[in-house]
Amino acid sequence: MSDVILLMGHGSADREGAEEFVQVVEAVRAESELPVEAGFLEFFGPVLPSIGEAMDAVAASGAERVLAVPVLLFYAGHAKYDMPGQIVAGRERHPRLDLRAAPPFGTQEPLLEIIEQRIRELEERLGSTAREETAVLLVGRGTSDPEANADFYKIGRLIWERNECAAVECCFIAMTQPGVPEGIERCVRLGARRVLVVPYFINTGVLVKRIEQKALAAREQYPGVEIGVGEHFHAHPKLVRLILDRARALAEQAEDALDMLSERTCLYRCAAASRHHHHEHEHVHAGVEG
Repeated sequence: MSDVILLMGHGSADREGAEEFVQVVEAVRAESELPVEAGFLEFFGPVLPSIGEAMDAVAASGAERVLAVPVLLFYAGHAKYDMPGQIVAGRERHPRLDLRAAPPFGTQEPLLEIIEQRIRELEERLGSTAREETAVLLVGRGTSDPEANADFYKIGRLIWERNECAAVECCFIAMTQPGVPEGIERCVRLGARRVLVVPYFINTGVLVKRIEQKALAAREQYPGVEIGVGEHFHAHPKLVRLILDRARALAEQAEDALDMLSERTCLYRCAAASRHHHHEHEHVHAGVEG
C-alpha cells in the first residue's frame, strides 16, 4: 500500500515562524521511511500550501493511504473543529483515499522531556543559583477552550512533580488570563529571585516574540529579579519521534476506529464549533494569533 504522512500545521503570520515549521517537516522527512508532505490551516501561501491543497496533491500523486498528523499541542478549537473539518472535506473530495487522522499531542512524555531540557539549558546559560529561589514560568498560547487551558496547567504540575524547582507557574500570551506580566508577578510574590520563562510552543512566531518582549519589560519592573527566556521546541528529535510514532499508530489502526478526530467530533460538536470558530477568529484577525 502506498502511504504518505501528512503534517497539518497551524501556520504563522510570521515568516520566520512558518519557516521553522518547515524545518520540523524536513526533520521528520529525514527520519521517515515514508514520503512526508505538509500544509497549513491558516497563513498558507509561499512557505507551505493549505492542508486541503496538500491533501489534493497527495491524492493526485497516487497515494492510497494518508496518515494525517496534526502538529498541535492541545485539544483546543483547531484540533476539535477546524482540522477535523479538513479531514471530512478531504474524504468527500477523495472517497477512494484511506485518509486517517491522529489526535493532537496532549500531555505526552516526550514533550515534558523537551521542556525539562529547555529549563536546564536556560539554567546553564544564566549560571548557578539556589533552586529554592528559582521559579519556572511556562507560557502557553492560550485559547477560549477551558479544557485545553486546564491541560496546560496539568503539564505545569507534572513538571513541578518531576523536578526540584521551588515553583512552576503557568500563564498565557493570548486570549485568556493570567498573562505573562501576571505570571511573573506571581513568581516574584512567591519569593523567586530568578524566573525561568519557557515558551510552550513548537515554532516561533508573533506570540513567541511577544513573550520575550513581556519578559524584557518585567526586568525593568523587578530589577532585583533575574528573568531569563528559554527556547521553544524547534525541530527537537523527540518531537520528530513523537510525530513518527503517531503516524505509525495510524498505519496500524483498524479501519473502524478511524473517525476519532473527524466525523465524530464534527457531528457531536457542530453547533459549538460554529460558535467557537467565530470567537477565536475574531482574535486571529486582530493580530493576536501567531
